Amino acid sequence: MYADLGLFNQLLQMIDGDWSDSIKGICRHIHQNFNALGVALAVFDKNFQEFIYLDYSLDEEIPEKLKKIGIDFNLPAAMEILKKVYQSFTEILEDNIFSGMRLAKLALHYFDGDKEKFRIMQDDIGLKTVASFPVIESNKRYRCVFYIFTGREISDQDKALLDSYIPQLDVALEIVFLVRELYLKATHDSLTMLFNRKHGESLIASEFERVKRNHNPLCLVLLDIDHFKSVNDRYGHAAGDMVLKTISYILTSSLRKCDIVCRHGGEEFLLGLVDTDLTGALEVTKRLKDRIQNCTISHNDAIIKITASMGIAQYEPRIHSNLSMLIEHADKKMYAAKNNGRNTIEY
Repeated sequence: MYADLGLFNQLLQMIDGDWSDSIKGICRHIHQNFNALGVALAVFDKNFQEFIYLDYSLDEEIPEKLKKIGIDFNLPAAMEILKKVYQSFTEILEDNIFSGMRLAKLALHYFDGDKEKFRIMQDDIGLKTVASFPVIESNKRYRCVFYIFTGREISDQDKALLDSYIPQLDVALEIVFLVRELYLKATHDSLTMLFNRKHGESLIASEFERVKRNHNPLCLVLLDIDHFKSVNDRYGHAAGDMVLKTISYILTSSLRKCDIVCRHGGEEFLLGLVDTDLTGALEVTKRLKDRIQNCTISHNDAIIKITASMGIAQYEPRIHSNLSMLIEHADKKMYAAKNNGRNTIEY
């Protein structure tokens, strides 16, 4: 699950000042001084493993040329390109130069092997080199990277040119970092880094309204860790925290990016399975149940085994007139699972 970047970007836009103009101006200056086709600056959150901010400067004619290869270029499209490339080429966060076969490999991955699109990118657009230059290493949580797109080779002098922009960029990006931290404190659980109850329910409420309009399926799952109090009593709260983090990892690594996961309170988690009917939700929860009960947690010299009870409720317009009723339905099913011996699923 990604963080809610829509809300984060809304918060950024509400901040007065010239920080945004400064970043745009730096991208334009580097674009001109490099005589490049384009320049982009991206910020990557290492904890969430996602890009959270992007700005760029591009030759005016390039967006029209990109339409020839099926790219309607704008800021959201640029972010999606970056995300897709990063999935297979994590080295774009490092100091790297992609040209020749390295560029071909990267581009053909993005174009799903379409050599004609790659040819247009090279011949019509003139892209021969993509260089990634990490900057501002002082903030250990974030990775800030310049991407230079050119029709020529990159020299050591080009790299040195970037250093002159760092002081100004550092000041501007502090706003991005600050807003990010405030956003996370307001919307995420500090231990598990999942959405907190308030924000998780807010996101699910948006999905609830959407499925009421388009009649797509929506299932909620309430998951409760079995005998969690016994873990705390026997092994200590540090062990309990480790269990909560482990469950959070299993949930986020098992579900889709579009699904919603929040810590609902204590050892309880609420899952919103988007566009998923009861049959699909049952398959998902069975996989989760197996992963959880097969998980082994080591704490000091102890080996901790855990299980979880889950209740599923599918949205039914005749039954659930509001989200609270749907959550209550999932809650009742979850308690039925607890009462029926735990480590089971009720629906």
